[in-house]
Amino acid sequence: MTDIIRPWPYAAKPYIQFEFKVDRVIFWLTFQYPMDTSVVPAAILFTAKIDGVDKGLSVVNWKSAYTLNMQVQPFAAHPTRVLLSYAGPSEDLRTTWQKQWEPWNVILCHDVPLDWEHVLDVDVNNAIVTIHGMLAFSAITLTAGLGQSPSVSKINIIWLDCSGGDIVIRRFVNGVDGQRLFIARLDECPNDTVIVHQGAPPGQLINLHAGFDETLTNEFGGWTLLCNGSEWFDLSHAWHG
Repeated sequence: MTDIIRPWPYAAKPYIQFEFKVDRVIFWLTFQYPMDTSVVPAAILFTAKIDGVDKGLSVVNWKSAYTLNMQVQPFAAHPTRVLLSYAGPSEDLRTTWQKQWEPWNVILCHDVPLDWEHVLDVDVNNAIVTIHGMLAFSAITLTAGLGQSPSVSKINIIWLDCSGGDIVIRRFVNGVDGQRLFIARLDECPNDTVIVHQGAPPGQLINLHAGFDETLTNEFGGWTLLCNGSEWFDLSHAWHG
């Protein structure tokens, strides 16, 4: 019978992950079986090779019977390739049923998935949060009488509720470079939704594709707009018939 392929070839050899946090590389060693946590391994028994450079480890401690934690500090940037080796054996380092740790040569370490420091990007100056480079979505709802130059600060979706009357949008304010707006009607009532092409100030200009005002009446629909920091550009249509 063929054995199932596992990340742990034998009892006292771990699956290893790393994460970069600000100024250090943190290692997480996960064992298949419970380990004797009464003895903390000496840091000198481990060697990390990070982007081709040997690094000593420190702050070794048990997080649980299955998880050992250690780190390399200081370290300036997120590494691309990380290897970890254990010199052993040490007679005091064993599983709970007293199997001695085996020495292991370099093991390729895997980046911890969904580490928020990698996927979350905060632009403090422009008050933008991006996830994997995509603007995080938030929404507002406009109704009749809410003004013709709405603020879109930190906004990506505008819902239009026309049930109480016409909605006319002449310009936007507080848009930032790279911001997208998805504008959609919530009903097909007889009231108008109007987006004004290059409407009068104040606010950020809206440049519609066909070069004239656009109106939705008695129908669902909407617009997609992109901001360059000072003006908005219509991406909704390839052409107008």
